[in-house]
Amino acid sequence: MDAPNILTQTEAIERAEQVKQIGYEIHLDLKTGSSTYQGETKISFFIPEREKENSK
Repeated sequence: MDAPNILTQTEAIERAEQVKQIGYEIHLDLKTGSSTYQGETKISFFIPEREKENSK
């Protein structure tokens, strides 16, 4: 049985504080006269490893 996909607000805040070095790359193919476009988006980030709580 799969665990429910639930994240509390507190957990979300804690996770957001761990995310570092956020980067975005956006490439768009815009053609004159076209009513549509194509694009690619790349999002990158770094989450440092947690220090072991008992390593004193």
